[in-house]
Amino acid sequence: MTAKEAASLAPERMTAKEAAGVALQRRAALPSGRAGAGHDRGEPGRRAGTVRATAQTKGVALNDEPALEVEADVMGARAAQGEARVQRAYARDVHAPAGALQRKATIEDTDPNAAQGQGRGALVSTDASTGQKKEHAVAFGPLKNGCGTWMDAWLYPDDKPSGSKPSVQPAWWAPMMNDPATDKQWVSNYVVQGHLLNENLGGPGNDMRNLTPIAKSTNTQHHNFVEKPAKNVKKNGNILEYKVNVDYSQPPPPAWFGNKIAPTYLHNFAYAIECVLQEYDAKTEMAIGSRYETTITNAMKDQG
Repeated sequence: MTAKEAASLAPERMTAKEAAGVALQRRAALPSGRAGAGHDRGEPGRRAGTVRATAQTKGVALNDEPALEVEADVMGARAAQGEARVQRAYARDVHAPAGALQRKATIEDTDPNAAQGQGRGALVSTDASTGQKKEHAVAFGPLKNGCGTWMDAWLYPDDKPSGSKPSVQPAWWAPMMNDPATDKQWVSNYVVQGHLLNENLGGPGNDMRNLTPIAKSTNTQHHNFVEKPAKNVKKNGNILEYKVNVDYSQPPPPAWFGNKIAPTYLHNFAYAIECVLQEYDAKTEMAIGSRYETTITNAMKDQG
């Protein structure tokens, strides 16, 4: 499907396979600059403002560069593989005990030009008993300020990667905690390393590409309004499209963290996280319900 066709296709009319396969081309039609989370901003490798328009069709900017088409083809192939996984899952029973299929999840580098653990990555799970690896249709953006930038996931009924709790911190965290202007105890009580991809959905806690420091109240909102519905999609045995974009366009005001953090380090914190959820029927691949989009500011309760 071309960028023109993708731009004219309503999301509710697209199957999961079509949505995954054309998202990159749809992004090419976006104007440069900061777009909302609802414009597929978290798509792997094609963040808003990074794709240059090379042509216009009826006033819509398009990009027809071969490199973009190749990457779109890769996404389409990944979606097709996912469709096959859906069919296999139903053939053997998607309601099989979760423990029988869970595998430890990690993020593997996908950008050969970036330093190890710094660039884009993909979710891979490994069977502890056999060492067999399985790649999932989940991508992560490169680090910014030593923290995660975006996560784009297409999780299918037979995707059961096992995530982990946060176990790492950005390099600037220790100096911030030791700064006299930081209330160390307060930060320990009210700030967490928040998952972009939830632990129960396979999100690793040992890689900062899936973590960003957020207020506990922000983490609670993310859990209640985004992560719980996302987990329910998986419980329903359906396909989950799940995107999280971390907004570092400006630092949060000091008051959002109770003036308890040294201002020097606040520029490393995200201003907000932007989330998108969509459920697709595993058999028909058609969208179920409306596309859910929300932005959660990174602030302690009643401050943001």
